[in-house]
Amino acid sequence: MLLAYQYCINTLVDLYAESIRWLCNVNYVTVKVLTQLMKTRNIYLTCLMLFAFACSADPKKTHVVSIDLNNKNLSVIPDSVLNNSNLTHLAIGSRAALLTPFEGFEEPEDRNHLTSLPDKLCNLQRLTVLSVSDNDLEQLPACLGNLQQLEKLDLSGNSKLDIRSAMPVLQELKKLKELNLYGIVSVLKDTAWVRQQLSATVEKLSITRADLVKNYSTDSASRKQEN
Repeated sequence: MLLAYQYCINTLVDLYAESIRWLCNVNYVTVKVLTQLMKTRNIYLTCLMLFAFACSADPKKTHVVSIDLNNKNLSVIPDSVLNNSNLTHLAIGSRAALLTPFEGFEEPEDRNHLTSLPDKLCNLQRLTVLSVSDNDLEQLPACLGNLQQLEKLDLSGNSKLDIRSAMPVLQELKKLKELNLYGIVSVLKDTAWVRQQLSATVEKLSITRADLVKNYSTDSASRKQEN
């Protein structure tokens, strides 16, 4: 009975240590040391090691939590999505919008029809990628600038979006590296001004078809080779 009890305890310790390895991104050697400490009931040293993991964990190594709602014929973003505080990638646009420069484009029958983005979206502080392409947006909520982890934003195909009113919001996104503004009428009418406002900070700014080919043709070719 004692051996069975000890076996159960050791198994639970191993599982716990493995969960620590996954959450804290530490290597197997460190986990082995941690496991031995816990098995010898050395609580003091175990707590010290756990504290060290918490202090040394790389905040950039976040786990990807992705939701794909492209082409779902949606007019609002579901509450279940807006309440997911761990969300890092959200696509609620149209896949076809990204294929425009490379393949024939036909507007999908089941495309989404968002006319606005809810303020609640701005609470998703871990969001790094957001695609709302090919919807019916005319404005961006001012609070969107609060998404300070956002690195990629696809607004393409929202033909009625007012870029002048959206610009202050876009400029608040300090980590933004990729921005797709293809197919927006107000952007095409004011291309030089838009580039002046954003080119210094945004590495991949797409306004024209040529921009898309330049920024994404390599990615598209890689995907085709993989397929």
